[in-house]
Amino acid sequence: MLRFAGIFSVLMVISACSWPGVRGPADGNRVFAGRMLSEIIAANRDLGPFKGLGNIRIRYGETILSARSAWIADPQGLRLRIEIMGPGGRPAARLVANGSMAFFSRYDHGSLFSRRLSERSLNSLVHIPIKVNEFILFLAGSIPVQPYDDFLVRCTVNSDRQVVFLKKKWHGIVEKIGFIPGKSVVTDVEVYGWFGSRFRVDMVTPPETETALPVMIFSHGDVSVRIEPERQWRDISIPAGAFDMPRPE
Repeated sequence: MLRFAGIFSVLMVISACSWPGVRGPADGNRVFAGRMLSEIIAANRDLGPFKGLGNIRIRYGETILSARSAWIADPQGLRLRIEIMGPGGRPAARLVANGSMAFFSRYDHGSLFSRRLSERSLNSLVHIPIKVNEFILFLAGSIPVQPYDDFLVRCTVNSDRQVVFLKKKWHGIVEKIGFIPGKSVVTDVEVYGWFGSRFRVDMVTPPETETALPVMIFSHGDVSVRIEPERQWRDISIPAGAFDMPRPE
């Protein structure tokens, strides 16, 4: 569960404002919203290496694939490794990425076959155009904040949820962050590119767990990836070779 103590709790509805493409009954407090965004950005800069265990479910239209998974990441080095487990806990597939390249590998009859992804995102793998560094931040229990020039806070009708809109000059809205002020909880994030929404992530608050991380549902079009973290270890030592790049077949 993503929380920012002392920031969300003081966001209050105080005035009205109008932005092209933004609808809502009122504007929130810009001073405290600005502090909230600064706190997220600062927290992202301080994130250390982490690893975790959980379940992953990928939906392509009517097709659903589910598996156990484990991951290790170095946010500052933009490095990530995800292991997908098959029956009996045996490795079935692997994603390894760093700041300049990414590889997807699969096991077939005991042999590992690898291919380099065509871009530094997961688009060619799961058809969701989310960048590797953005995905790492979500796995860490944080959220990415796109570069912006201005922002606005709006209420939603018949809900405690409010939304922060981030705007970039000559681009328009680049990100929306939904949250519940009274609970200091982020509920959803949507990131925009030049041609509309790149992806959306909904955070579903689970019962209290050891990690207190939300279930994350990444979506774009008719594709969704659901990640259910079970355990997370922070500020770990990275084993040698954890992010070694395989040779493509």
